[in-house]
Amino acid sequence: AARALWGAGAPPPVIVNLLNAPNSELQTSNSPRRILAALPHSSFIVHPSSFSDTLAATARLLAECGDLPGAIRAASAAVASVQNRAPSRGAQPHAELADYLWCANDLPGAREAAAFATLLAPDDLPARLTLARVLQTHDAPAALPHWQAVVRLQSREGGIPDPGHRLALARLALQLGQIALARENAQAIVENAPAALPHSIADPTYAIGAAHALLGQMASQRREYEAAFRHYQLATRLAPLLAAPWQALAEHHRAAGQMADAIAVLEAARDALQSADAAGSGEEIGVYTALADLYRQTGQPRSALTVLDDALILAPAAAALHQRAAALHRETGQLDAALRSYRRARELAPADPSIAHELALALDEHGEHAEAIRLLEEVAAAAVPNPAD
Repeated sequence: AARALWGAGAPPPVIVNLLNAPNSELQTSNSPRRILAALPHSSFIVHPSSFSDTLAATARLLAECGDLPGAIRAASAAVASVQNRAPSRGAQPHAELADYLWCANDLPGAREAAAFATLLAPDDLPARLTLARVLQTHDAPAALPHWQAVVRLQSREGGIPDPGHRLALARLALQLGQIALARENAQAIVENAPAALPHSIADPTYAIGAAHALLGQMASQRREYEAAFRHYQLATRLAPLLAAPWQALAEHHRAAGQMADAIAVLEAARDALQSADAAGSGEEIGVYTALADLYRQTGQPRSALTVLDDALILAPAAAALHQRAAALHRETGQLDAALRSYRRARELAPADPSIAHELALALDEHGEHAEAIRLLEEVAAAAVPNPAD
C-alpha cells in the first residue's frame, strides 16, 4: 500500500501515517483509496521543521516494502531538506541514505553519504558500519578504524558487540597482519558467546565457529598445532559451511600419515556442504578437489574421478577441475576421455600453458604426434617475450 501511495504521488505524511493509524483495519488494508479516505485531513499538513523527518520515515517504509529506488529518492530528499534548514541535524539522514545506497550496490554514493554522516556525528553507529563495509571492498586499511569504532560504540556501557561485526574486524585485522588485534577480537567472540547468542544481529553460532577458525589459523602460524586442532574441531561443529577448518583438520591427519582419517574428514565436509545447499560455492569446490587429491594419493582413482564428476556438475566452467579429471583419466589409461577433458579445459583457459603442455603429452601418447608438436611450438612461441613490449 505504501508503495502504491508513493507511486501515485501521495504526500509523504499520508504514507507515514500508516505506521500510527489507530484503526487496525487501516494497517491490513490493501486499498490505497481506503487508506486515503480514512486518514484525517490533518495528515496532509506538514510543518516545514518536520518535513525531513517525514521524508526519512517514508524512506524507511519504502525500504521495508523492498522499493530501494523509492527509498533512495525519499532519503535523498530528506538529506536535501535537512541541509537547507538544519545542516547540523543531517547525520541520521545521511547515514540512512548511505545504507540504502549500500544495499543498492552504489558503493561510491554510499561511501560519500556515510563519510559525511560520520563527519557530522563521529559516534553515529549506522554510518560507521556502512562506511566500514564500503571501504572493506576496495580499501581494507581504511576500513579497519571504522570496524574498530563499530565495536567500540557497541561496547559502550557494558554492551556486547554483534559477533558478526567483531568477526569482520578480526578477519580484516588478520588480513592486514595485525595479529594481536585479530586474536583479541576472535577470543572476545568466543568468550562472550553465551551473552551474545540471544542478541546478535548476525548468525551468532556461525560467528563463534568462524572465530575458532581464525584462532586455529593463528595457532598454526605459532606452531601450536594441538591448540589449532581443537579450534578447528570446534569450528567444523559450529560453522560447518566453512571449508578451511575441514581442510586444516584433513591436512593435520595427512601430515601424520592418517590418510583414512583425512579422507573421512573431507567426506564429512562434502556431506555438510551438500546438505546445506551450498552447491557450486567456492567453499564446496575446494573440499571436492582436496578430497579427489587424497583419493588419488591413496590409489583410489575411480573414487577421485567420481568426486571430480560431482564437482563438475556444480562448476562445469572450472578449467582446473577438467584438468584434474584429465590427468586422472590419463593415469588410468583412458586416453580418449583424457583428451576430451584436456580440450575442454583448454577451451575454458586457453592462456594456461600447463593445460596445453599436458594436452600435448596426451596427444603424443595417443599417437597424434604432429598435433602434439604443433601445440608445443604454440606454447613455446607464446612464452617468448615480444621485443616491442
